[in-house]
Amino acid sequence: MAATNLLSEEEFSCPVCCDIFRDPVVLSCSHKCPVCRKRSSKSDPPCNALKNLCEAFLESRSQGASAGIEVLCSLHKEKLKLFCLEDQQPVCVVCHLSKAHKNHNCCPVDEALCDFKNKLKTSLGPLQQNLKVLEEVKQTCDETAQHTERQIKEEFEKLHQFLRDEESARIAALKEEEENLQKEMEAEDILFLQHTPKEPEKVSAALINVAKRLSNLKFRVWENMQKILQYTPVTLDPNTAHPHLHLSDDLTTVERRPQTSLLPDHPQRFEVYPCVLGSEGFNSGTHCWDVDVGGSEYWALGVIRESESRKGSSKTSLWFAEHVVSVHCMCKMLYNL
Repeated sequence: MAATNLLSEEEFSCPVCCDIFRDPVVLSCSHKCPVCRKRSSKSDPPCNALKNLCEAFLESRSQGASAGIEVLCSLHKEKLKLFCLEDQQPVCVVCHLSKAHKNHNCCPVDEALCDFKNKLKTSLGPLQQNLKVLEEVKQTCDETAQHTERQIKEEFEKLHQFLRDEESARIAALKEEEENLQKEMEAEDILFLQHTPKEPEKVSAALINVAKRLSNLKFRVWENMQKILQYTPVTLDPNTAHPHLHLSDDLTTVERRPQTSLLPDHPQRFEVYPCVLGSEGFNSGTHCWDVDVGGSEYWALGVIRESESRKGSSKTSLWFAEHVVSVHCMCKMLYNL
């Protein structure tokens, strides 16, 4: 390291591009760069010794700059007060007047530093904004995934609980039948003894109605399970629901409330009109829906183009029918499939 400080930058610089050697080689003309323009058909072996010295020199110069040591021009030992805009490197006053930088535009180093900082700040602003948007999108995706996972677990827990209840009911009925048989045997001891065979026989399966308990068990449980499920429901997409629309746990019913729902924000969510879309769309055919509106004084049902904006007030692709306190209304907003 000390030896490199005794040599100037010129010793490690290419005479053609004036830059520090990166991968120096040994040419047949004994030069490190083809200054003499002499051609060579042989492969050029690398000069590892010079490469190591160049790397040590660059490291030494970098350490000096980080330590606050004033860097001097390696050629003229002058302070680097100017910055060459063409070559994008600091130069001294003598370099500015030399042939290498003749007619080049130069400015003070402080001024160039200020310009570079301003450019970095200008570039940093959009990058920070993009980073913020990406972080918000990631947070939205995470919240949506967590909410969806929680809903899935809740739905399966309901099904599991239903099966546990069915199991408990079946076992309870079996125990009740067993207890009833036990009571009958205890109440009729004399009759039971009179009909008891001299030698033990296998217990008759008729004592407990096995066929009744096991016959089509899965089918009957499935049949009961259908009672808690909706038939061919339209599954609503919670990512599109307006903040004041509250969906049921099974995503088949919707209700408008004054308070805002806890659903995370989403790019597909309606912000102006209180709408929610079904999870599946269509692009052709004839379709109909049976909707239970109960005693609602206001409701609306319609279709909308998938590409329609969810954030603005445009209704160019909306067709809907609505009901307001016994007044029926059908509206069409240039809807084309």
